[in-house]
Amino acid sequence: MKTRDVRSSPIIKFIESGILIKSNRTNYQVRSSAYPIYRWVLLLLCVGLLVGTVSADTTTSVEISRIAADGTTVLANETVTYEWMKDNLPIAGDGITHYGHQGPVFEEASGYYDDPWDPQEIINTDDAGALRGTSVLDLASLVGGIPENSTVKIIATDGLSRTFSSGYLISPTTKMGPLVLVWEVNGVNVSAAGSSGDASDGMRIYFFADDGVFGNYDMFQTMPESDRYNYSSIYPSTRGLSVRSVDRIMIYTEETAYTPSEPAALIISGPKILTSDVEGTYTFQHPNASHINVNFGDGTTIVYTAVGGNVTAYHAFSADEQTGFVIRGSVLNSEGTVITTESFPVTVHPEKSLPVSPVMNDTSIGITSGGNATEIRQIIIDLSDIETGSIPIILAEDTSQTASGDPTYATLPQNNGILSVLRINLTNAANPDDLNYTAVFQILLNKTAVNSLTGSDPTRVAAYRNTQNDLGWVQVPLKTEYNQTADTVLEYAYDVETPGFSYFTFAAEATSSPIYSIPSTPNPTPTIVPTLTRTPTPTPTISVTALEVNLYASDKSTLLQTKKYTLEEIISLGNIGDGVTHIYLQGPVFAGDEDESKYWDPSESINVLEKDMGAVRGTTIKMLAAPVGGIPEGSSVQIVSTDGWRKTFSSSYIINPPSRMGPMFLAWEKNGIKVSEGYDEGMRLLWWPDTSVNPWGNNIFGVADMKETMYESEWYYYQGKYPTTTGISGQKVNKINIYIGGQITPTRTPTPTPTPTPTQNISKGVINASGIFTTNTTTGITTITFPQNTTGNVTIQIGSIGDVELPKNLGSYYGIYDVHTPENAGRIEICFAVPLTDIPSNKTTEDIIVLHYKNETWYQLHVENLTVNQGMITFSVKTNSTSPFVIAYRTEGLSFPFEEEEEITPTSTTTTIPTEQTGKKTETLSTNTPAETNTPVSSPLDFSFIGMIIGLIITAGIIAVILKK
Repeated sequence: MKTRDVRSSPIIKFIESGILIKSNRTNYQVRSSAYPIYRWVLLLLCVGLLVGTVSADTTTSVEISRIAADGTTVLANETVTYEWMKDNLPIAGDGITHYGHQGPVFEEASGYYDDPWDPQEIINTDDAGALRGTSVLDLASLVGGIPENSTVKIIATDGLSRTFSSGYLISPTTKMGPLVLVWEVNGVNVSAAGSSGDASDGMRIYFFADDGVFGNYDMFQTMPESDRYNYSSIYPSTRGLSVRSVDRIMIYTEETAYTPSEPAALIISGPKILTSDVEGTYTFQHPNASHINVNFGDGTTIVYTAVGGNVTAYHAFSADEQTGFVIRGSVLNSEGTVITTESFPVTVHPEKSLPVSPVMNDTSIGITSGGNATEIRQIIIDLSDIETGSIPIILAEDTSQTASGDPTYATLPQNNGILSVLRINLTNAANPDDLNYTAVFQILLNKTAVNSLTGSDPTRVAAYRNTQNDLGWVQVPLKTEYNQTADTVLEYAYDVETPGFSYFTFAAEATSSPIYSIPSTPNPTPTIVPTLTRTPTPTPTISVTALEVNLYASDKSTLLQTKKYTLEEIISLGNIGDGVTHIYLQGPVFAGDEDESKYWDPSESINVLEKDMGAVRGTTIKMLAAPVGGIPEGSSVQIVSTDGWRKTFSSSYIINPPSRMGPMFLAWEKNGIKVSEGYDEGMRLLWWPDTSVNPWGNNIFGVADMKETMYESEWYYYQGKYPTTTGISGQKVNKINIYIGGQITPTRTPTPTPTPTPTQNISKGVINASGIFTTNTTTGITTITFPQNTTGNVTIQIGSIGDVELPKNLGSYYGIYDVHTPENAGRIEICFAVPLTDIPSNKTTEDIIVLHYKNETWYQLHVENLTVNQGMITFSVKTNSTSPFVIAYRTEGLSFPFEEEEEITPTSTTTTIPTEQTGKKTETLSTNTPAETNTPVSSPLDFSFIGMIIGLIITAGIIAVILKK
């Protein structure tokens, strides 16, 4: 964590300059003749103030209160410790990622570039450390959540507080991130903290921004002016929002009464007694569950997506001695709010040796003639599972002929066919479907049947136990090993471990991904002749040799599943490519501005030879995604490189790629050299197109292929003008993020320059007495606010911008508007609303921009107050004039100047400060410190006040002595 130099504070500068009052805005300065006296006076005052500054206590618990509209009545109240939060609520932060805020940016700071908002986040930023905590939103759920149009006040033990609006706490943007009550810093929790060092500030609030720093410019973009903090009422500082030693959270609502709804209980079921390292099956059921966060109590926490309010989880505990664990489930609704939690205790015994007198049966009983399961033997069961004094009986029946086609049994992980459905019934057991200790048995399967489904590879047989819960049949994978020593002439032998008896399904595992073969008879006279370059002794360089695949929920933040690969694991999954055939991309086609259609070069004859990707081999994205559940239909897939490059693609053509595009894959070998051996572009994102549309018989994924197969918003333009496929081929890829939901179905035959034809509509009317014009629509432009005393009419043509042309290569946009207002109306604020479902799958709310046409130029306006509430995105812009507007999305390679400084002149008592060197963009910097809300009725002893009094008494004595002399 960076320590701020107190000498840079305005108070110390004030003292050292001899009460020098100077402002580069007023150009006024005065030096007092009483400098020596007042210097000591002010220094002692600061000492008094600092006494109180360091007096806050380290906190380990917090009280959450829901307050009525009168500001005093407590409607609901809960107090929880950080240990309880850690065990029962979702944990924010991974204990590795660092977070921090930003302090004030002074003019004399190194690197200062005339912008106290510092959009680059390079001056006076904090590194608070690797943080973990609990979001304020989750804590609020304990008292009914945070209602809309409410405020949340965070209070420290010394009475210091900050107040936040509900809108961005409920739906924070990625630039802000969730507001988190931190209880662990660099692995040190608040109960273990000392008087200094990590976590010594007690529980403290931070915004967990996506880039790790919630900077001053982030605050400007995400918070209303009333919620921002300005150091000395001048300098923006998010550090001033980070209250430490928090012990109270107060939610001020507009309610007069509150009746908490009794949440439905989370029902957890599964074995309560387990053997170490034996997997148990647990079900979690709640009618309102969107996701269920499961903490198994052994350091493993997983967030599962609920299907119909239900989750099935498999987990194996490890213990060297009898150990108790507590499974804790937390139910999250569709908004990501925790609505209830439940605990489920389990006892795990160390792995036991085989019992002294096991039950054994070397011959099977009741095997159906003609089934693929020919014999069951070597059944070993612990006697503690058998009822005292009884003689167990083993009954087995092969039901393959009647059950194998039944969806109940056929719904298995990807397989090449079912070999046998076998029912084994163990009589006289206390609970045959749920044994205390693992049982084992050996099964013999017909060799002919196994060979036909596995390609004569007997190791590719898997076993599943079919058991029932409230959801129906569940298939539990079992430990299965091929035992060649027990084979017979006609059967293969398999040893199986099971925690219970019921129906068992034996299936052939799916084969590895096929190698995509390339035609062996290339065109005899190709224009492009691939040159295979092999380097027998390459010089190794640092390359990406690992990959992380993540599956996220539709909110793009809840991590559902993750898989990490080494290069060796990726190669073992199977490959695409033969190590001989070359793959080509296409660079920009500079055909002259007079005919843009030539940029698309359907003949694939220009700037292709130069984009030879080599004789590559790799693994498909589709296969890499399989361990996290695959790529769901309607999802989007983001590819990320080590240098921060990222690109999002629609799932439809990854799941079912057109032939002219071919499978999307990561290349880990080029010209015989793997990433680990010096292929320094790898792993590289590429496609394996066929030769169907290439007249030369080569495998080229050209710009015309991109145009015909990908959605227009996903095309890439060099310099915003020339289409190219090299621009979407990321190098050194190390991450794949899959986001469920929201994909826009790609158009297979889009045109390079769209001509929008939206339905035109007109909204017109008068400005009311409050200076507000309200449109007749709930989306697009909803209101326009004018300075007071403005009168006149407003007309908005929806879906039209007259004779004005849209910006070239703009890509996708939401709506266009031609706005006419009274002349010289002054600065106006235009409010917009866009349904969240209308945002393209490859865009986020952060990609929304508003363009304004003025003086024959398209300018970009600053988007403010961006919030998401109940499926609707709302935001606003400010300008001094009206004309055509466009709600659009950021397009890679395309940028617009911001309106010039004189175009946005504030009408209130604020100070305008330039925020961009290019385009003279200006923003409004508040000169008012946010007002504190009412002090709590009861508060701890305020040592800062005592310190100030002591400082004043000492100061008075010194002044008296000086005056006497």
